[in-house]
Amino acid sequence: MKVIFEFDTESEDFNSIELERHKQADDMAKALGEILKKARGWDKYDERSAIPTDEIRKELNEIICQYVDIEKIGY
Repeated sequence: MKVIFEFDTESEDFNSIELERHKQADDMAKALGEILKKARGWDKYDERSAIPTDEIRKELNEIICQYVDIEKIGY
């Protein structure tokens, strides 16, 4: 089986952000894997009764920025 993704860069309907999202798909998947690993770590090893939302936001943002160029995918 062969799958081909085609982007017509000459078309007036071409959206460069869609192409960039396609290019970064593997990196986004890696980021999701790291986020899941971090969440499992909090659940399994963190003995606090609650994790501050600022800490969660900071950690998740660091993981995403490590793998994904957010600006290039339109966010």
